Amino acid sequence: MGLRRRSLFAWPEWREASDETIALVRLGEQHLNAAPPEMEARTEAWLATRPLATGAGYPAELGLSHPLAERFSARLAPRPVEDGRSLQERRVLDQFGERLADAIVADDPHDFTRGLATLASHGLGRRVCPRRRLVGTQRDLEGEQIAFPPAEQIAERLALVHGRMGEAAVPALYRAAVGMAAISNCHPFEDGNGRTARMLFSAVVRRAYGRPAFYAPLHELTTLSGGSLTLALREAEVHGRWAPLFRFVERCLFLMAGDLRPERPLSAASVEINSELPFGVLRAIQD
Repeated sequence: MGLRRRSLFAWPEWREASDETIALVRLGEQHLNAAPPEMEARTEAWLATRPLATGAGYPAELGLSHPLAERFSARLAPRPVEDGRSLQERRVLDQFGERLADAIVADDPHDFTRGLATLASHGLGRRVCPRRRLVGTQRDLEGEQIAFPPAEQIAERLALVHGRMGEAAVPALYRAAVGMAAISNCHPFEDGNGRTARMLFSAVVRRAYGRPAFYAPLHELTTLSGGSLTLALREAEVHGRWAPLFRFVERCLFLMAGDLRPERPLSAASVEINSELPFGVLRAIQD
């Protein structure tokens, strides 16, 4: 059993991004720009089929799954399948997303923070308070627990996120994914941080790419890929390797623009993954 402390990651500059990351961002943008008008309606229809209950996933050759996904799954304590998460998050974003997008381009970072808190509260169906104490994840099956960065660092971090989300010279898809990682990393609220991070991602994409109904089903695709988004986020956070995150995002957009239906059986462990669970397996992500 052990407690591992997370720290705030150094903000990755677009001008210093790897060739692989740049290529993945550009490819993701191509998927968005070429996606048919019915993409959002088709995604919502897929979500309505309760995809996490079907017992199917995606073939490895698709590239959605992180190389450590199977090992990650084996470390997690069982959790109930939670279908419908993205449908709920989309409804919240439909109601409050424009306000958040406006706050991103406004001068006051406090408006941005309030916008995030609104998403968190409505996503959970109850008032969510800013985090003012040290908190951590639940322990995994090997007793590992992760403590989030100190609460004293949150306000300054959110001010930085606000400023970076409005950088028009940086591709919006890049900003959206790094912003999602930043919210996941600093954990600004007592609860609801994962869904708030996902809603921020889609809010930025909606405004920047002119798709007002867009919502990426990141919760479901994380589950169907054995926790791969979680692993990619932590690999970026711990080691500064961002390409796996943008590979996941690009594959997500590829599926949304094409066909989201899974094609192979899933293990029981995979369908019990929650993207906010602990991940001592990160010790296996080597330099």
